[in-house]
Amino acid sequence: MKIIMFTDFVCEWCYLGKRILDTLKNKYEFEIEYKFMEIHPDTPPEGMPFTNHLHFPKRFFDMINKLGEPYNVHIADKEIFANTRNSLLLAEYAKDVGKLDTYINLVWDKYTLEGVNISREDILQNIVMSIGISPQNVSRALSNPRYSEELENSDMLHRRYECNGVPTFIVNGVYRLTGAQSAEKWIELFEKIQKK
Repeated sequence: MKIIMFTDFVCEWCYLGKRILDTLKNKYEFEIEYKFMEIHPDTPPEGMPFTNHLHFPKRFFDMINKLGEPYNVHIADKEIFANTRNSLLLAEYAKDVGKLDTYINLVWDKYTLEGVNISREDILQNIVMSIGISPQNVSRALSNPRYSEELENSDMLHRRYECNGVPTFIVNGVYRLTGAQSAEKWIELFEKIQKK
């Protein structure tokens, strides 16, 4: 089964949705194709206080962590709401060099679990250096227009599938699930597909 996942690193629901899917890897065979989207392009390049994004962030983090409890997901109470443009461009580069899964896990964990400001280029450089990508390649990737085009293409595909948010999952080009779905919901869909 092939799953297209529309996502952004700044989306806690995306992180939770992916971790829920991960719990089913041993039961079902599926592959995930990531389509990266900058869902808040108006965020300042250096990020901004989380309270500028949500007025009551503690209430939000408590709610999402309650939903994440069965899957051992605990999201950090963050002070900074990040600008994800550069992290998404580097995700497209990491895809090219075969290091996407490692890169995604590191960036998501840094931001979502630790509250690190992934708007900062030095933070991103440390992440990619830890997986064997040089700072020179970071600079080249960030200035490569092809990676910006990939983000635009993901946005267009998102609209073509008539999606209205992230995470959105398109399964086998037919089934659409939006939001951080429960493991039970995924099992129901996977069983339906396998019976067909």
